[in-house]
Amino acid sequence: MKVSTHSILYNNEIKKGYFLMGFECNTLKKAEPGQFITISVDGIEANMPLRRPFTIYKINNSTVEILYKVVGKGTKLFSTLKPGDTINILGPLGNSFRMFENSKIILLGRGVGLASLACLGDSLKKLGCDITVIASFKDESSNIIDDYIKSFSNDIIVVEDEDGTSSCDNVRKIIEGINPDVIYSCGSKRLLRMLQKMKYKSYVTLEERMGCGLGACLTCAIKTPSGYKRVCKDGPCFDVMEVII
Repeated sequence: MKVSTHSILYNNEIKKGYFLMGFECNTLKKAEPGQFITISVDGIEANMPLRRPFTIYKINNSTVEILYKVVGKGTKLFSTLKPGDTINILGPLGNSFRMFENSKIILLGRGVGLASLACLGDSLKKLGCDITVIASFKDESSNIIDDYIKSFSNDIIVVEDEDGTSSCDNVRKIIEGINPDVIYSCGSKRLLRMLQKMKYKSYVTLEERMGCGLGACLTCAIKTPSGYKRVCKDGPCFDVMEVII
């Protein structure tokens, strides 16, 4: 874990309300899938006193990318940043996923939660896994599948609210038809509850609100069978059976 300051290379709106930001950061080259960073911006602390957590979307040599959706004051401020503006990075933080070799994998992502599984998918592909992505979106306007996600996917199945294919019943049938060894999920508590009732080994990365990102403030505490755990310090990656929703 290290604090460092970096210049933004690009911060492009890839779809309305969705941005891909890239910056050079050698200290994150060895970050593991599922870990995250927190970011602050010099000069706007009065408007954004707390750092914002972001999952690492992609690491390409020393270039790091985050993919985020504008949902509040903090991400709105980030969306206004231009190449050459500086950001302050703390990370990598949190724990990674348990990973498997030569396995049949499903990555089950809802909305921008799919971005939290992308780095994992890339790593699992290199471990010889067969990867099916089930991507759940409200409609085509929120579909963020790009060439990076396609590069590690053997198959991509898109389900949407608009046509009813994103229902738990339909997603369950798709999963049972694939019969995976392992499922990884992010972005939907509804899908998490579904996975808890299924027979498959499953893991989730959680996107709780965080204050410090270091385990001190307890803002991101969740209930588990063994008591409360902190998403930022004990997670954000958990076995789905560890989480009480």
